[in-house]
Amino acid sequence: MPVGVHRHVGEYLPNAPFATGSFNVYVKNLGSWSGSLGYRYLSSYPLSSDDAVQGHGYGVWSGDAHYAFGGGWSLGLGLYNLTDKHADAAEFWYIDRLPGEPAAGRADVHVHPLEGRSGRLTIAKSF
Repeated sequence: MPVGVHRHVGEYLPNAPFATGSFNVYVKNLGSWSGSLGYRYLSSYPLSSDDAVQGHGYGVWSGDAHYAFGGGWSLGLGLYNLTDKHADAAEFWYIDRLPGEPAAGRADVHVHPLEGRSGRLTIAKSF
């Protein structure tokens, strides 16, 4: 194949974000207490190789706090998606076919939503 000839339309890599990042602050050595606060970012990104269909990015805050008891016991509380951001954690563009649709199918965006505000309580014992 000659140099510069491509077998696909466009120059974008589908599902590859333009930028990602995270920012985290950790607090330690406060007696028995420790914790963190973090922000995770995903920019918009092409869903098609010609960038005609785009996925939406998002930013989400999460945090946790831990308390260490004596004897190796600890208690932790993690809180995720603190601002209850409504976004899609993943988006894909492909052809599928549902009952009643043409045999060739139909191109559409398929999404996996970002988890809503949630928490996790952890009780742990270190040995």
